[in-house]
Amino acid sequence: MPMPNLRQKLKKVMSPKVLVIDFRPAAIPPAWNKTDYLIQNYIETMRQVSNNTLAFQMVKKITVPGYPVLADGRQYNDTTWSQARFQHSGPGQGDGD
Repeated sequence: MPMPNLRQKLKKVMSPKVLVIDFRPAAIPPAWNKTDYLIQNYIETMRQVSNNTLAFQMVKKITVPGYPVLADGRQYNDTTWSQARFQHSGPGQGDGD
């Protein structure tokens, strides 16, 4: 009986199911980061770099009309995000409310 190719035997496709949270506050221009395109592009890129062993499945997408809470507990609002965006330091360096 022939031995199965070890590479084929070890190749198992992982298909993690993911929830996507799309933060879309009013101050973010609508044309920025078309998330449906970005999501599909990310899924395809991960499939390619994993040699077809990783195939994410987006099971749900939630759009949130606000800003996420940062790791240090700060949270931008439209005013503070716009101010940070136009400062030299950029978002993430200014004072979020």
